[in-house]
Amino acid sequence: MKILTNNDMIGMAQVLDVPAVTSLPHLEGLIEKSGSTFTENDTIIVSGSGLGAAADSLSRKNVVYGLTEWADEINQSIAKKITLAVMLGMEIPDYRIVDTMQEMDDLCANGYYPISKNVAIKRTHGLSITVEAFYNYGKFSNYFIRVSGDRLLYGNVGPMVPNALTCTFSMPNAALKPWFQKLAGIISERSPNYKGPVTITGLVFKDSCIYQDIHFGYNYDYELAKHCLCGLGSITNEAKIPKGYATTIRLYDIREEGLRLRGSGKYLFPLHCSADSEKQSIVSTGETPIVAVGLGEKIVTAYNNAYEEIKKVKTQELCYRPDGGRYAVEWWKKAKQAGIL
Repeated sequence: MKILTNNDMIGMAQVLDVPAVTSLPHLEGLIEKSGSTFTENDTIIVSGSGLGAAADSLSRKNVVYGLTEWADEINQSIAKKITLAVMLGMEIPDYRIVDTMQEMDDLCANGYYPISKNVAIKRTHGLSITVEAFYNYGKFSNYFIRVSGDRLLYGNVGPMVPNALTCTFSMPNAALKPWFQKLAGIISERSPNYKGPVTITGLVFKDSCIYQDIHFGYNYDYELAKHCLCGLGSITNEAKIPKGYATTIRLYDIREEGLRLRGSGKYLFPLHCSADSEKQSIVSTGETPIVAVGLGEKIVTAYNNAYEEIKKVKTQELCYRPDGGRYAVEWWKKAKQAGIL
C-alpha cells in the first residue's frame, strides 16, 4: 500500500507504516517518502485536492481508493455539490460565501451557521448530523456518525480550525441512510470506479434533509479514530466494526514556533512535525503537531482517555480544546431527543 496525498492523510502513512508520495514537509524522518512512481497492482490511497485525474490514471493498473476525477470536481465546487444535493432530493438552504473571519462572525450573529471557513448557511429547524459510509461495487456499507467541534476555543467558539475535536461511532441505521442509497445509484452511473468513504452532512427533520455538505474521500482524524477502534483494514473497509466510541483531540502550535516535543503514548500520533537531527524528539512543523485518540464504551470515557494521553506530552506550549466530552454529549442528547439516532 502507498498513500498519495497533499493533505493531512500523510499522517496515515506513519500509522500504517507505508510509504507516502507527497510534497508536504511534514513527518520527515518519521515516514518513508517515495517518488511518484507506483508498482503495478499497488493498493493506493489517494487523498487531497486536484489529484482526481492522477487517481483515474493509476486505477488502470492499481486498486485505488479515495478519489476519482468526478469526485474531485465535486469536492472543489460548491455549485456541483448543490447540484448533486438537488439530485438527491435534499433541500438547499440560504447560504453566504465570505472572505474574512469578521464577515463570518457577523453572519453567525445574524442567524447563520458556518459549515466551512468560507461558507455559512441560514439557521433553520432540524439538527445537523454528519454520516460517513464506505462506497464500493455499487453500494454503501459501514455507516459511522461523526461529531466534530471545528472552533479552537472552549464552547465551540473562536477561530475555525478543522477537527479540533471529533467523535466517531458506528450507526447502521443512520438518519441520512436514504440519501446515501440514492447517491449510490448516481455514483454507479457517473463514476463507477470510485471506491472509498463518502460523507454527507445535513439538517434532518421528519423525512426531509437540508443540505450542508457532501464530500468524497478520506478525513485523517476520522480514519485515525476508526483505525484505533476497528484495527488494521478499516481504511479499505475490511475491518470488523466493534461497538464503542473513538475520539480525537488536536494539539496546536498556534504560532508555529518549531516546538521541541517530548513524551510518547500509544494513542499519540505525530502529524505536522518532523524528527530532529538526532531523532531523540520531534519538532513541530505546522499548526497541528500531534493528534490524541481516546477509545471507550461511552463518549465521556473515550474523551477522558484521550486527555490522559495528552498528559504524556511534555511540552506545555501546545494548546487544545478541553471540553470534548461535554460538547459531544450535548449533541448526543439533542440527537436522541430529535429521534435521529
